[in-house]
Amino acid sequence: LARLAGALCLAFLILVAIAAPFIAPYEPVTQFREHLLAPPMTVHLRDAEGHWRRPFIYPLQIVDRLERRFAEDRAHPVPLRFFANGHLAQLDTEAYGPWLLLGSDPLGRDLFSRLVHGARISLGVAATAVGGALLIGMALGALASYRGGAIDHAIMRLAEFVLLLPALYVVLA
Repeated sequence: LARLAGALCLAFLILVAIAAPFIAPYEPVTQFREHLLAPPMTVHLRDAEGHWRRPFIYPLQIVDRLERRFAEDRAHPVPLRFFANGHLAQLDTEAYGPWLLLGSDPLGRDLFSRLVHGARISLGVAATAVGGALLIGMALGALASYRGGAIDHAIMRLAEFVLLLPALYVVLA
């Protein structure tokens, strides 16, 4: 059961990474200079009177630039639009500011967009490393089985050393 849950989580992460341009509302380099270090923005389903509405956000307005304090502008709820302009979800209008689902970094870039696009890069590097290790292992294994003798022993000692490296780092720490 735990393996199935892990496999499902990995499959979900891979799908999110593949669909990063569709899922992320902005490009990872897009900056919003008025929203440096902005907090996460909550998606609401009920308005101030308690009525159900389609998903919306309250835009952020800066209260104090020095302390970087923001407050929700409850006078201007902005609805979310789904499956528009090639994105999963976007604001109906950006007249009141951007939608920063996880907030923004010190340069005003959307953290959610950067996280989703970063997952794509990280999983690509991991897949490349696994493929390279597999090819090197297959080539060395084939050489060891074909030649045998001293070459086989040398390659096996090298493989044992590589397997020992993580434990060596722990001992050194």
